[in-house]
Amino acid sequence: MGREDLKGIGESRVEGEVVSEFERTPISEIEIKIVMSILNRIPEGKIPAEIFAWIAGKVVTPCEEVVPLRMTDEGEVQVLLFPRPDNDPVWPGKLHNLGVVLLPSDTSHEGAAYRALAKEMSEIETSGPVLVGGAINKTNRGTETVNIYWVEVQGEAEEGEWHPVSDLPENIVGHQIPHILRAAVCYREARAIVGS
Repeated sequence: MGREDLKGIGESRVEGEVVSEFERTPISEIEIKIVMSILNRIPEGKIPAEIFAWIAGKVVTPCEEVVPLRMTDEGEVQVLLFPRPDNDPVWPGKLHNLGVVLLPSDTSHEGAAYRALAKEMSEIETSGPVLVGGAINKTNRGTETVNIYWVEVQGEAEEGEWHPVSDLPENIVGHQIPHILRAAVCYREARAIVGS
């Protein structure tokens, strides 16, 4: 049952938006049990995107982001970005770096970062994830706390798009830009230490 199904059931206006009496009524114990019985049918780690997006808007979501980087012979740092699916409920078609939400099956933050790598870059040789730091983001999906890592891409990537960190594209997931910039600074510093 969606908002359209509720049309006409005791509607009123709140801050310019039509809100039904149904939506303003506190949730009952029986409704909680119905919702829980439905949610309990979802396998661990397999929450449908629409339900996940709703839940993520109600809680702080713990995430791990991995920024894949390389340095050209000219010394330019580039980031490998991947398109989100066109049917993504929050960022359809936007470019993003790698990331995952922590799952109950994860046993470490670094392990989740490796899971993010395996999801998109399992066939590409990279360094191990190097922790940059953390952040709290207010995103279109909700609030998230994130650990940011960089990896150096050592092989050729058949998927994704390389972009100079100094000239990121407009169709990128916006809250990831500061993460990419922080990761690139740490990566460049690490390269300078190794090179000296």
